Amino acid sequence: LGPKYVAVTGINLQSLANKSNVKDLLTDGNELTYFNHARVNSHNSHGSGCIYSSSIASNLALGKSIYQSTDIAGRYLHHLLKGSDDYEFLSKSGRMNSYGPLLNNKNISTNSN
Repeated sequence: LGPKYVAVTGINLQSLANKSNVKDLLTDGNELTYFNHARVNSHNSHGSGCIYSSSIASNLALGKSIYQSTDIAGRYLHHLLKGSDDYEFLSKSGRMNSYGPLLNNKNISTNSN
C-alpha cells in the first residue's frame, strides 16, 4: 500500500538566505531525483499543486516516464508562475494563470535544454 513515488516541490536545501533557487524532489523511497528551478516570487500560486499533479498525470498518460513527466510539469509550472502576475484580472485573486501560454502565444518546450 501507499504511493510508488512522492514528489515534493519548491524545496530550498541551502540556507534560507539564498532564495534564488528551489528544487523539486521525486523519490521512490530509495533514490532521490532533484529538478532545479529559479525561484519565482508570485502572489498568484493558488492552484499550482493541481496544475502540477495534472501535468504529471497527463504526461504519464502520453507514455512519458515518471522522471520526464515530473521534469516537464515543474518547467510548465515555473513558466506559469513567471507569467501569473502579468494579468490585471488575476493580480488580486491569488489564482494562477494556466492560460498564459495561450494568451501570450508561447510554446513551452518539453526538451530539457
